[in-house]
Amino acid sequence: MKIENNKLWLEVERLKMESIAVAHRKEAAANAFDAEKAETMKELEDHKMDVEEIPTTMDLMKGENDNIQLEVLTAAHQHSSCEAGVERLRMELDVLLEVKDTCKIMESGDLNGEVKEIPAAHFMKSEYDKLQLDILTAEHKHILSEAQVDWLKENI
Repeated sequence: MKIENNKLWLEVERLKMESIAVAHRKEAAANAFDAEKAETMKELEDHKMDVEEIPTTMDLMKGENDNIQLEVLTAAHQHSSCEAGVERLRMELDVLLEVKDTCKIMESGDLNGEVKEIPAAHFMKSEYDKLQLDILTAEHKHILSEAQVDWLKENI
């Protein structure tokens, strides 16, 4: 009986030890679960904050897009103005060229073979040169405006 009692006593002690080990494993698992739960809750909060920031970011981007579209429209308007200026200057140049040709014809029409000097010829030459410069300037502005419009279109 004593042997059997000792066996039972040993079995009880073994079961106690096993129970303590299971309790420790259970506590460790619970602690690990709590830590993982806390980390998951933190991630959830971070994601909630990200979701709340999306409308604000979208509003900012819409405002920036509106500004860029306004810049494109302004550049397009400037481009149109430059084109109109170039066309006006070309028309003035055509008129001046016709006047110049007329002056040459009139100068060569002298009966004595002498070339008459027309007082307006120097003025016309000067105006012609100014208009040529204006045309080159307008064409340069036109090219710059086109480049700006292209750049804005690419970056929208």
